Amino acid sequence: MTDYSVSVMYCAGLEGRKETVEKLQKEFPNIYVSNDIEKRGTWFNARRCLEYSLEQNKEYSVIFQDDIDFSLDLKNTIPALYNAQKQAILICMCSVRGKTKTAYEKGYSWATAYGILGGFYGLIIKTSYIRIFLNWVDSLKETDKKIHDDVYLKYWSCLSKILTYIPIPNLVQHKNQNTYFNHPLHFKRYSKVAFNPEMSYKDHNWNKKDCFYLGNFFDKKDQEYYNKFMKGSNG
Repeated sequence: MTDYSVSVMYCAGLEGRKETVEKLQKEFPNIYVSNDIEKRGTWFNARRCLEYSLEQNKEYSVIFQDDIDFSLDLKNTIPALYNAQKQAILICMCSVRGKTKTAYEKGYSWATAYGILGGFYGLIIKTSYIRIFLNWVDSLKETDKKIHDDVYLKYWSCLSKILTYIPIPNLVQHKNQNTYFNHPLHFKRYSKVAFNPEMSYKDHNWNKKDCFYLGNFFDKKDQEYYNKFMKGSNG
């Protein structure tokens, strides 16, 4: 029995999203589909998935976006990931392409960093972290700037000094499709160390303890932005 819940942030009507959700439903028959019909935004949808995760009361929570592809047998690979890195935030794809390629070429099973964006492509998180995270978001002051879901996650994890771990190879790949925010299609986030589509990684050596450190991506500009627009009374 798996001790994790699964949900997906869905925006019906965008290119290719239905196909991704249907594939996820085949892999995870009990997946919760949060359909943002009104296009209220990625944070609205991410929060709904996070709150669903709290209701399920599983030890771990898994959240996907609807513009991804993923490796074979991911359902049975996920426990191997969180059992190997029990206190970490796990992100199944990282687009820091040059550095993750180096980690792959050197034979690492894990890369780690502070402040990686793209968390909700494939997020694996201890459910006990979610309430702390949402309370932190609620403590922030109002802002007229549209903040993406992964920016909240990046800032909270960095300010909480929680490392992000990324499996090598990446088990999720981002598709180059139209987005909520109409990013131009040349605005690409993708993995150069993505999974082999014909392989399962359930029995990969995820217990290798050495990690390749990618760096700290919470920089001076991030700190200034946080101080100006986000920091609240409990910040």
